[in-house]
Amino acid sequence: MHRFFRTSSAAERPAILAAAACVNGVCRLRPSLAPARVFRTLLFFLLLLVPMPNRAIPRGVRVPFRTVESMILIEGKIDEKRITFLLDTGSNHTIVSVRFYGNVLLALRPAQRDHGAAGWMGESIRLPVDLSLADHIWAGQCVTMMNLDELQKVLGIHFDGLLGQDILREFRSVRIDYSAHVIELEY
Repeated sequence: MHRFFRTSSAAERPAILAAAACVNGVCRLRPSLAPARVFRTLLFFLLLLVPMPNRAIPRGVRVPFRTVESMILIEGKIDEKRITFLLDTGSNHTIVSVRFYGNVLLALRPAQRDHGAAGWMGESIRLPVDLSLADHIWAGQCVTMMNLDELQKVLGIHFDGLLGQDILREFRSVRIDYSAHVIELEY
């Protein structure tokens, strides 16, 4: 069996010799790449590992709002019926007025101001509904049904429910853009 080896040409020999450093008969290869070039190459490959943002999937929900007496009102839907929510960041749950919902068989007394703490207290029922804001739908979202007549009288505005933290907590951030009249809910 014969093996053929290609010999380097005279033009290639200086480059090969320049890449090796020989000291006392021991030859070691010298790095021929500059550190900046290695860094740029490494950085390039690391950037290839970073996922690109998918513009086809929205990163949040943009909900238009209007203000009345410095309070934020948001239009939405409950079971395909239009509803006006008052944004209430202090409410743990989303609350829908019994008058709006209409199908509650129990008569619930109006919510009253809780003098021992901040907020309002009253009789309530939890029911699953399909809730939608802008283009986002929560199917089977449990909401609280309460008689909000007294609260509407005290605030002096009409609304059908309170949008609470149970919805807002699903998002990483809630940003209110007053100039554009939009609430940005970001995943």
